[in-house]
Formats: sequence, C-alpha cells, structure tokens
Amino acid sequence: MLLSRRSGFEAMLWTGLVLAGLLGSSALTGPAQAQFDPRRVQPEAPAVAARYPKPDAAYATPGFAPGREDFTRHAEMMAFLAQQQGLIKGARLITLGASQKGLAIPALMLSRQGNEADFRDPARATAFLIGLQHGNEPAGGEALLAIAQLFATPAWQSLLDVLNVIIVPRANPDGAEIFNRVTANGIDVNRDHTLQRTPEGQALGLVFRTYSPHLVIDAHEFTVGGRWVTAFGGVQRPDAMIQYAATPNLSPALNALQDGLVRHPMLTALDRAGLSHDWYHTMDAAAGKAVNMGGIGPDTGRNVAGLRNAVSFLVETRGVGLGRQNFERRVHTHVVAIEAALRSAAADAPALLSRTRQIAAEIAATPPGSPLTIRAAQTQEARQMTFVNPASGLDMPTEIVWRSSLAIQSVMTRPRPAAYILPASETEAATRLTALGVAVTRLANPLIVSAEHYRVLSIKEEAKADVRGDDVGAGQIVTGEFAVEVATPTMPAGSFVVRLDQPLAHLAAAIMEPESPVGYVANRVIAIPDSKILPIWRVMSLAALP
Repeated sequence: MLLSRRSGFEAMLWTGLVLAGLLGSSALTGPAQAQFDPRRVQPEAPAVAARYPKPDAAYATPGFAPGREDFTRHAEMMAFLAQQQGLIKGARLITLGASQKGLAIPALMLSRQGNEADFRDPARATAFLIGLQHGNEPAGGEALLAIAQLFATPAWQSLLDVLNVIIVPRANPDGAEIFNRVTANGIDVNRDHTLQRTPEGQALGLVFRTYSPHLVIDAHEFTVGGRWVTAFGGVQRPDAMIQYAATPNLSPALNALQDGLVRHPMLTALDRAGLSHDWYHTMDAAAGKAVNMGGIGPDTGRNVAGLRNAVSFLVETRGVGLGRQNFERRVHTHVVAIEAALRSAAADAPALLSRTRQIAAEIAATPPGSPLTIRAAQTQEARQMTFVNPASGLDMPTEIVWRSSLAIQSVMTRPRPAAYILPASETEAATRLTALGVAVTRLANPLIVSAEHYRVLSIKEEAKADVRGDDVGAGQIVTGEFAVEVATPTMPAGSFVVRLDQPLAHLAAAIMEPESPVGYVANRVIAIPDSKILPIWRVMSLAALP
C-alpha cells in the first residue's frame, strides 16, 4: 500500500510542484539589487595575478558582457536560458519550483529528441550539472550557462546521442541575487539534501527522485585567502579542487568507477589546459591548522548522490574573495573539467549504465546482519601542500596535518537490519523518505515479530558540525547514547515499512539510525518520547516481513 495522507512536508512539496507548473520558464520578481560591490574586493598582488592569466577561450554569457563589474542577474539568466532553448536541438526549459523569495529555479533539459521519453530510456545515461548552491560562488553557475551555449555546437550536440543532460545553473537563486552563500532562511542548501527543509533542496531532490542521474557534477568555488593566510601565511594555489563522493557505506566499486571513469579524464584535461589542481580541501579556522578534505557527511549533494549510486563529483575553482578577478579563468576551469567528465561518460555510457545498475543491485542484495557504519571519521596523515606567497607570488611548500576522506574509519557500526518500521503516527518521517525516493510501504495487517528498538540512555543538544566548522543554518541537533534492545512488539496495520533490500538502502539507514547527525532523530523529525523508547523498530529478518 502506498502513502495516502498528505503531511505538512508533503503539502510543502506539492505547493512547490504546483508553482513549478504555473511558472514555466518565467522569472519572478526578486531582490532589486545585488550586494556584490567590486570596490570592497582586495586586489591580488601583481605577482600572484600573473600566475593566473586569462585563457584563450572566451565565453559570451551575460556575466561577460562588455564593461561588466558584477555577475549575471536572475532575469538575465532566465532570458539567456530561454534563448538557448531555441538554439539547441533537443532542449526544453522547465521550472523545478520557486525559491523562498519567489524566484524560479530553472532546469535546462537536453536530450536527443527533446522529450521525456529520452529520460525514461534505460539505454541512455543521464548527467546532472548543478551550479550556485552557494550564492557567492558565481563561476560554477556561469560555466553552466557557457556549457548550455556550447551544446548548440555540433561538437557538443553529438554528446546527446548517448547522454541526457540536466543543467540547473542556479540552485540558490536568492543567495545568488544578493551574493550570499546560504538561502534566504539561512540554511545551506548543500547541507539540505537529506532533510529537504528548503524549497531549493526540494527542487534538487525532485530531479534526483524523478530522473535518477548516473553522473552528478556540483560546481562551486573555494576561499583563496582569508583563513589560509591567517593559518599558513599563503593563499591557495590550485585552479581547481576536485573530489568524488566519499561517505560511509559507499560501494568500493563506485569509488573505483568514479576514479577511473571521471576523475582521471578530468585531471588529464586540466593538465592539458595548463590548469593546476588538487583534491578538494577546506579547514575549520577555529580548530587549528588541520586541513580537511571534503566532508564525509551524507547530507551534501555530492555524497547523497553517491548514496543514490551515482558517480558524483564536486568541482571547485579558486574564487571566493576574488570578486571578478580571474573570472574568465575560473569559468574556463569549470568548463574544461565538466566537458572532460561528460565526454568520458558519453564515450563509455554502456559501462556507466551497467556498472551503476550493478552497484545499486549489490546494495539492495546486501544481507541483513552485514556491518553498517553509523558514524565515521576521516583519517589523519601528514602531507605537504604548496601555498602561494600573497605578496611575491612564489610557492610556499608547507607541511600540514591532512584529514583524508579517501580512507574513512568506522567509529560506530551496527548489523544492518532487514527493514526499519515506523508507527503510523510518523507520517512526516515516512513522507520525507518518500520524497527522497526511498521506497516506503505500509502494513496491511498487524505484525508480531521479534525486532529491536532503541532505548535513550542520554541526550544533549549541540551544534551540527562539518569540516568547515559549525553548520550554522542547521540549528542545534540532538545527540546522545542509545541502546539497542530486543523486543516482540505488535506492529499495527498502517505502520510504515522501510525495507533495505532496495538501492537506496544506505541513504535510508543514514536517516533512520539515531546517532546519525543528518538523521531524523537528530533533527527532530522523529521526536524522543517520554518513554525514552524511540518509535523505530529494526527487523533483522526479511523472512519476517509480509
């Protein structure tokens, strides 16, 4: 039996879909003036700027109009996309929903025939390109406009013979319009891919749920100076930082596919273009001088896409704090890296399709009782990094503490259950899971079965942390200690069943286990009752399920 009642969260999703249908490809009225001010940007020293010359390529997107001092505005982007829709064979411009300030969130849908049937064709792979989840990182969004324009040329058009491509150049329209990292309510949309508290997160979730992309590329920019100068005395050197999905419970086969099919072709293309690169890394300025690779939490777009069994990449260029300095090079860096990924995926589309399907099938077939990582940590090691002297432009080799996401340590594990069962009162949690694409059914009849429940031993509230520091917009989360106890409950008819013999099993587990900082207990979707027994059962045998 499928879900039938509409909760508050489901109503919010429904409203977004109705708005999407009403808006079409039209822009709505938004903030009147961007807050980016070129006069407040600290110019790079000439010796540093000389290391990052303009590329040979030139792009004719709105952000490169003659005399431009700021970045592409929302209305300009919408007009540009509408123009490309008319120029690209097989292009459709749709609206996924509206932002918190009422701006359309557009998606340019590219395929061979330009229809939905292409996206339903099991012989065709789908790539999903996302820009401007963070509104103060404009190069990724501008690069996706440039890529849209390139699809009007024969050399790019041929990619659509085997690939579908979905381009969302501005996932956070409100933030982009006022040059602000987060969404209008202060939530970071790139930390909202499991909870989907924002209409922006819901719009991206709609793409994942509807089209199940096989390749996902998330375009960002990284901070060049600031905390790096404070901690190490230098600015960041690479043109690009790249990292694939890295979170607990990912298939090792997916990591191999990400590395071989996409990462190596990207790096080769960047090398040929004379663009420097490194693994993505950041730091928490309040936590000393340790440098962290991209986080291993399962709530970022990159990692959630991996838990959806897609090849998934974060591509970042040196940009935050630079204003328009090196803007052509930053945009070109994104175009070079993304083109390499698309061409590699197109050249080996049958392998991309077959291997991602095999990985999904293996996840679904993993037997109950197998180890499931609940909490994990990066591995600390020594490494040499090279910064750039902010005055002389000379290299500064520096020994650092490096926290790697390539070797994830399990801090806490449990046996994987066959299913989680929630009482009928937990409609909100079940609806949110369904919105993520997780299969949820309901018991037609009462079920008496040996199961496990969680007893709360201790709880506290604390800030949700990530590799950059506190995830400020997330608010306080509930953390604690929970004991797993065996019980024989009567599960009433109407209870929600989340079986783990499905491809999104590990996404479901990251949400259902109470110690998970991105889960529904930690984030109060599932409340802790006075009894201190959580309303979540773990059934360990598939044979016990109807």
